[in-house]
Amino acid sequence: MNGFRQELRLAVRKLLARPGFSLFIVLTLAVGIGAATVVLSLANALFLHPVPFKDADRLVVVHTAAQRGEPGDREPVSYPDFQELARSEALVDTALFSDLWNLTLSGGDRPERVLVRFVSGRFFPLLGVGPRLGRGFLPEDDRAAGGPAIALISHALWKLRFASDPSLVGRTVLLDDRPFEVVGVMPEDLRDLAAGEATDVWLPVTVSSQVFTPAYLEKRDHRWLTALARLAPGTSLEQAGRQMAALSLRMTETWPETNEGLRMQLSPLAEYAFGYRDLNRTTLILTAGAAFVLLIGCVNVANLLLVRSLARSRETAILISLGASRERLVGRLLLESSLLALTGGILGALLSVWGTRVLLVLSPLPLPPFVEVRVDGWVLAAALVVSLVTGLLVGLFPAVRGLRAGVRHALQQSSRNSSASWGAARRLLITAEIASALVLLVGGGLLIRSFLELRGTGYGFRSDGLVIASLRMSSVKYPEPAALRAFYAPVLERVAAIPGVQSAHLWGPGRAGSSEFYREVFLEGRSREGDAERCRLFEHRVTAGTLQSLEIPVRRGRAIEPVDRADSPAAAVVSESAAKACWPGEDPLGKRFRRNETPEAPWFTVVGVAGDARHRGRDARAYTPRDVYYSLPQVPTSLVTLLVQTDQASGAISGPLRQAVLSLDPDLPLFDLTSMEQVMREEESESRFYALLMGTYAAVSLLLATSGLYSMLAYAVVQRTREIGIRMALGAQPGNVLRLVAGEVLALVAAGVAVGLVGAWLLTRTLSGLLYGVDATDMVTFLGTPLLLGGVAGLAAYFPTRKATRIDPLVAFRQE
Repeated sequence: MNGFRQELRLAVRKLLARPGFSLFIVLTLAVGIGAATVVLSLANALFLHPVPFKDADRLVVVHTAAQRGEPGDREPVSYPDFQELARSEALVDTALFSDLWNLTLSGGDRPERVLVRFVSGRFFPLLGVGPRLGRGFLPEDDRAAGGPAIALISHALWKLRFASDPSLVGRTVLLDDRPFEVVGVMPEDLRDLAAGEATDVWLPVTVSSQVFTPAYLEKRDHRWLTALARLAPGTSLEQAGRQMAALSLRMTETWPETNEGLRMQLSPLAEYAFGYRDLNRTTLILTAGAAFVLLIGCVNVANLLLVRSLARSRETAILISLGASRERLVGRLLLESSLLALTGGILGALLSVWGTRVLLVLSPLPLPPFVEVRVDGWVLAAALVVSLVTGLLVGLFPAVRGLRAGVRHALQQSSRNSSASWGAARRLLITAEIASALVLLVGGGLLIRSFLELRGTGYGFRSDGLVIASLRMSSVKYPEPAALRAFYAPVLERVAAIPGVQSAHLWGPGRAGSSEFYREVFLEGRSREGDAERCRLFEHRVTAGTLQSLEIPVRRGRAIEPVDRADSPAAAVVSESAAKACWPGEDPLGKRFRRNETPEAPWFTVVGVAGDARHRGRDARAYTPRDVYYSLPQVPTSLVTLLVQTDQASGAISGPLRQAVLSLDPDLPLFDLTSMEQVMREEESESRFYALLMGTYAAVSLLLATSGLYSMLAYAVVQRTREIGIRMALGAQPGNVLRLVAGEVLALVAAGVAVGLVGAWLLTRTLSGLLYGVDATDMVTFLGTPLLLGGVAGLAAYFPTRKATRIDPLVAFRQE
């Protein structure tokens, strides 16, 4: 023990004797270990903590998927399909839940938008969750027709809206002007299954037919629900999947008009909760980037420790000649590297606490609400292990390499000639460092270019000065289309009268720039048979003048105008892509189609062709711009968005907008009030995050690689002082010396670039799904990045090379 303490004190003194050297190594390792610890924190939260629901490993989520679709493509199931699914022998318990819906909670001081999820009676029992107050939903609440109008309230809503009043249970609340009896309050620690906004209210699935229309429970092709189920004892996920395939086949044979080409698809609950497709990609990028930074840091430190061990070879040889064992000297060098790594690890752990917080603030990661990413005891222990392993790895090779030379050889060598200018080991290390840096530089360059490309992309319509706000009218107050139409004109008049408002329009059921409501239309004179004859269009219902206000160009014909009233012939404006898809090679003007096949469905006449716009987001590469615009009075909807052109900020106009709506309907709140500029920033958040992440990795790696190359060059010049002096004494000019040193630098950089380009090409396979407007093998990036790296390497080599050309031969000969 005393011997170890003595060795420890000696190691500390050695490190403190060169504080600059030691500090540089500590900071280098701290950056790499800190990045690795952030990734460990994320992995610990995602993969080492189970989903906090009862028997989560036996729970599966059931989706609908296209037979020829991508493996990860998932769509909801319909209520009739679920009833078939519930009879499967592979599943012993089944339940339903929907996505979140916006409903209005009225009564009290003000109307309020609440997020509602429809669930079946077995949903909470499957999760092993019970209410805090009152009761939950029961199986008898799942009556398909006329289900009870009951509700469960979240703890947050109970606390904020109802002041934690225990007497709320048994009372009635108004949701979309319908009375619902509150039968229970859910516990505070209840978390939703997947990422997104938190649920405020849960309603039975069966009341959806009253809140919306009977089609939500009756129509087999009305898919809006997700099924949750528990696997039967002894049934594996693969076995259940085969039973789902057989069930899908039977349903296709029985109901070909609604189920042809569709299959039931199972996935583990954890996969649904964590959204593994996005998380796996993000975690892979984080891990790969952190690994490269740590690798570059380790290579840098190994290089420096190798130089130091070679510089101390004479001292080491003397110690060996005096009787010191090689094992003890190796242990001493490993102790020094371990101390450096542990110090760097401690500093890296402190940096990771800050880095984890920054990651969560900047990251668009779709984390479930029950996941908490933090640097806990397990992560710190893992960071300590990483530090120790790093210290041993970076110290072992230099220690063994420095002791490999014989004692007589070391004693005969002067310090200035203790090694060749570029040993094979150091060439390999520097090449690896440059190659790793290039991989991250190419990845960062591609993602930065992608982000800039996205920022420079518009929607295809005027978005500056555009404020948007959504509202949803209940079917109780607005039961008929005529009631909806009666609301449209007055609300636009009052909004247009607000000072600073230049124009006001309505758009439904989504909004400009973000709408995924599509429908397969039926063309006059065409058979529905065959995919080639089908025409699926994304539909938008707008008021007169909307296209002109948004500056969506009308290429042919006309836009939706005031003449397109409810009692006028049904009109439609299609996008250029829709016209080419539905009527290839034909003039679309005057063509007719129906929105459904029922005989009473009206025929819509194409009156105009508009330019393509991006209504599924600017980076939505999976969607086609096949759009159709209807007159809102002719195709009314209860979910509409106000589009307001104004010279005011959204915050300044929010009050007058809300007041204008409330003056017409005191129970109708506005929600999602924002500006299109803010929407664009949110759309860019993922691209911005990845560009910032990889850009940071690339900058750090470039700094580490540059500093490593500089230190190696500086050492090499010092070691070659006598050789260079002899060359210059024999007549060599400074230019000759410059070419000698620069040539070696160029060879190292060229080797590193060649290896790095291969690694970068492999990396782009992973990044291709994140790129927008930039090819994964973009030549500008693949050519520009090596030039950047070469330029920086040249700057790193400049000062040591310049020093080499100024060596005085006389001074060189006087050196020992």
